[in-house]
Amino acid sequence: MPVFAVHYQYVDQPEVVTEHRPAHRDFLRDMLDRGIVLAAGAYTEGPAGALLVFRGDDAAVIESLLADDPFQQLGLVASCEIRAWGQAICPWLTSLRLGKSSLRQSSSPGWAKLSRTIRARAATRYHPATKRL
Repeated sequence: MPVFAVHYQYVDQPEVVTEHRPAHRDFLRDMLDRGIVLAAGAYTEGPAGALLVFRGDDAAVIESLLADDPFQQLGLVASCEIRAWGQAICPWLTSLRLGKSSLRQSSSPGWAKLSRTIRARAATRYHPATKRL
């Protein structure tokens, strides 16, 4: 199933965005549990916004799903860009290829091995001399 990157830019009302963030996150968690959202998070620099990664048949499907986002319904999203994304390298590929309905199915041996690898690499430092982790 195709994957889409969604770029949200929020309105300049941080207090209102913060007030309604729990409902927005509940909406995203529900989509995660259904295997539709693969990742979501706020940008840490620049204008207030977020990157959301979705699976769906096409951009129109993603757009209709986002219409139910409390942030969208409350007018807290100043702009929303939906773009098809061809993921070349990412931990989600294993689950997507295995047809997992949810990425939270960590009982899979492949997923467990991938999780261990990611944690191990994150715990090491990059060594410029060897150009290795």
